[in-house]
Amino acid sequence: MHPRMSGAGNQRGGEDNFMPKKVAVVDYTKCDPERCDLGVCVAARECEHKSLKQESPYDTPEISPSKWCHGCAKCVQVCPLKAIRMI
Repeated sequence: MHPRMSGAGNQRGGEDNFMPKKVAVVDYTKCDPERCDLGVCVAARECEHKSLKQESPYDTPEISPSKWCHGCAKCVQVCPLKAIRMI
């Protein structure tokens, strides 16, 4: 079995260092800035790393390619439409 799939971990205390960090993704079938207060995405506003950004009100928020998601999941917690999830 491949080391990533075995769950055996590595030689440093059994932790599995092969698993990538989770990142936020926007489900555009659920995201609707028209339903957010004044068209402002709460999740983008709350992202302290500015990984999730919205160019202007009523625009669909996007993950910035220049500022990768840090995996804090604050955006997931605050999105009222449940349009963001961690993968």
